[in-house]
Amino acid sequence: MPNIFQTHTNYQHTLAIYYAHIHAHAQVHAHTHTHTHTHTHTHTHTYTSNIVINVSLFCKNINLLNFYKSALFEMRIEKFC
Repeated sequence: MPNIFQTHTNYQHTLAIYYAHIHAHAQVHAHTHTHTHTHTHTHTHTYTSNIVINVSLFCKNINLLNFYKSALFEMRIEKFC
């Protein structure tokens, strides 16, 4: 997975993209999500509202985890992108 922090500086957009990747690869829960990712970095995300992301379950990279702890930890997303 590429370093999304180098290419996406908008925190909310970054969180939505990262979550979509997590969901697509780990299938964390049973809610319905769609994720479209093209090579032009066009992203379409459809989320059920008020999903709490506990990023500590997914972050293997300590810098990534520290970023989320400082800026976005357990942030509730609602209709990003």
